[in-house]
Amino acid sequence: MAEQTERNYGKMEWLFYMIILPLLFTSVMVGLVLQLMGYNVTGKLLTVARHTPGLSAIIPPDEATKQEQSQVSKLQKMLEDVKQALGMSQQTNDLLKADLDTKNSELAKLQQQAADKLKADQQLQQNMAQWKQQAKMYSNMSPQNAASILSQMPVADAKNILSVMNADAKASILEKMDPQKAAGIESGVAVQNAAAASPFTTNQAKVYGLMNPAKAAAVLSSMPVADSRQILSGMNPESRAPILENMDPKYAASIETGLPLQTSTPTSTPTASAPVAGPPIPSSVASANAKSSPYYTEAARIYGSMSPDKAASILSQLPLKEIRDVMYGMEPEARSKILEKLDPNLAARVQSSNVNEPFPAQGPTNVYDAMDPAKAASILAQLPIETTTEKLMEMGMDKRAEILSKMKPEDAARISIEMDKDYWPSISNWSTQANIYERMDPAAAAKIVQSMPPAQAKQVVDEMDRDKRDEMIKYMDPKKVAQIMQQ
Repeated sequence: MAEQTERNYGKMEWLFYMIILPLLFTSVMVGLVLQLMGYNVTGKLLTVARHTPGLSAIIPPDEATKQEQSQVSKLQKMLEDVKQALGMSQQTNDLLKADLDTKNSELAKLQQQAADKLKADQQLQQNMAQWKQQAKMYSNMSPQNAASILSQMPVADAKNILSVMNADAKASILEKMDPQKAAGIESGVAVQNAAAASPFTTNQAKVYGLMNPAKAAAVLSSMPVADSRQILSGMNPESRAPILENMDPKYAASIETGLPLQTSTPTSTPTASAPVAGPPIPSSVASANAKSSPYYTEAARIYGSMSPDKAASILSQLPLKEIRDVMYGMEPEARSKILEKLDPNLAARVQSSNVNEPFPAQGPTNVYDAMDPAKAASILAQLPIETTTEKLMEMGMDKRAEILSKMKPEDAARISIEMDKDYWPSISNWSTQANIYERMDPAAAAKIVQSMPPAQAKQVVDEMDRDKRDEMIKYMDPKKVAQIMQQ
């Protein structure tokens, strides 16, 4: 066995030393010779090794391979960028498509609206032709017959027919209609016939409303305020006003506001001179604006239908805000008559208690324009000067001249200067004021002008008509005239 092993080893040694080692040496030498001769033997061997599995992992790549790998990386990155750009482009396309769909939907709606409007216009033209034909037919009738027929139509139909009539025919027909029906047609709203509406909403209200007003007032004045107020609330303003007129003003005011009477000698029997406990004013009423509160709208109708003396005597017992809110809803004519009957101090306080919320304008004038000039002057003189100038500037020159002439000269002079400062910014525009003084009685104008500082008086005098000025100067103090003319 040992001999066999030794023999095997001898053959392997012989094979290595005699064949393999000489071949390896010969290969190395041949490679060296070829390398020296200019052949790239090393490069060829490395190339073969790089492509041999197992050896490629440990053999570093050559420069060309590195460049190829870098180029491949760049191309891969470019490919990723292109894919990302394509994704964004697709997203943009989706958004644009959605926006296009929305625009198409809106366009379809607009086209539908246009079609509907065209259809409505065509229908309106057909209706107009029909209304004009009917209007011509009713215009050729007698106004009485036409009014009778149109009154039976629905309000909208009658309004449409009348809207295409000429003014003369329409006026003739409306004159023959019931006023309530005509008003409903003109406004486009059906109006309930006032004659058909009951003035009373409760049986108790009807009982007292049918009594003699003086007798009803006497009975109601003996009741607790809450009961009287409840009964009167069931009447319309026209029925309630005569009863309130015949009550003691303090008791009437207590009923209208729900406030207890304040006297010094209360008794167990509630009368006009005794304190009567009544329900407090609801906060929603006490704080409501007079423009929108049904309470004050109705109260305005009640007091507006009373005699001015009686209305003023009752209103003067109310709190200032209540007076103002009630009078807010009145027409200027009724309001001015009541203001004339109030104490001037109270009237002034009523008008100026909230200068940020003036009475609503009714045309080009105000309540003072409808008053007696002397009464208007007594109230306006006690208002803040800004309010007074505003009220006067709303009036015509003749009325303004009448009121200023009824004031104390120093008050009128002060107001005139304020009007010039606030409303006539140019000092050369005193001709407007001069025109007012030319309309006054010369004696009254003289008192006012000489109450002004000389500089302002000179402005007025210079702008006045020569004859009017000379007539006024006759009534002025010569010393004042000299001071004025020296300016």
